[in-house]
Amino acid sequence: MMWRQQSNLPINVRSAKSSCAAAAAQSINPSLKVDALQNRVSPETEDVFNDAFWQNTDLVVNALDNVNARLYVDSRCVYFCKPLLESGTLGAKCNTQVVIPNETENYGASRDPPEKSAPMCTVHSFPHNIDHCLTWARSEFEGLLEKAPAEANNFLTDPEKYMGSARTAGDGQARDQLEKASIPNVLSPMSCCCVCTTDYVLKRTGIGPAARAPVVAHIENRPSSFEDCVAYARRKFQDYYHDRIAQLIFTFPEDAVTSTGAPFWSAPKRCPKVLNWSASDPAHASFVQSLAILVAETYGVPRPEWAIDAAKVAEYAAT
Repeated sequence: MMWRQQSNLPINVRSAKSSCAAAAAQSINPSLKVDALQNRVSPETEDVFNDAFWQNTDLVVNALDNVNARLYVDSRCVYFCKPLLESGTLGAKCNTQVVIPNETENYGASRDPPEKSAPMCTVHSFPHNIDHCLTWARSEFEGLLEKAPAEANNFLTDPEKYMGSARTAGDGQARDQLEKASIPNVLSPMSCCCVCTTDYVLKRTGIGPAARAPVVAHIENRPSSFEDCVAYARRKFQDYYHDRIAQLIFTFPEDAVTSTGAPFWSAPKRCPKVLNWSASDPAHASFVQSLAILVAETYGVPRPEWAIDAAKVAEYAAT
């Protein structure tokens, strides 16, 4: 059984997918024996996935994240006459295909349309081309400045209706919906009373005080001045380009190797580097200035004249 796609649970972020999948399977069936490998499935790794490997395999279950890998595994299953359960996801879409030797069509007999978007796990942790970077930036923009404010406004317009919708949704969906409505992206003049209302909604839906507290704190900390927006943008820079990268490198150092001794950071993966904030770096200053202006627009916070000067914004961010 080969895994390259695993749910991005908070406890599994930055961990190897195969290890997470193995741990999840063993939590369901403790007697299950799993050998979690971290090798790319391709012609280059046939020293690992050799003839003996395929001959001793009874069933192959795919959860791969690209067409080339699917076609390769399918070709191996056809050659060695092994049954295959092919599956995959892309956003909200999913597919499964059962392949039985000499009885059904194999996966490679019909071609999928070209992939129009990269898997989110690649975009967020292992981007290796400019398209991935653009997809990540668009995703973050929509999450911070479009989807979350829309949820917040829906909540403020009719809290009771919003609460009813959250109640009928699944537990995970309801929590996600409430958190989106509770982060500091509130545009309505009613925002002065939203702290108690949000806490009320969270309490009524059964979320405990410990879980409610950080959500309510988010609203209490909503920016009230452009200086607050600059501080928020500076924290985002630290989170995106320093803290997250440092954690990824800590988990997978530059000299990390897979279970077979091959370099973990091999093509197409690119080992990232931490960026340390510098007010004199035009790219750093431009990021903080742009995000601060966007946040100010989202909250309806007035912009001072010096907001158009990236150097002055960066100077304030450095304080």
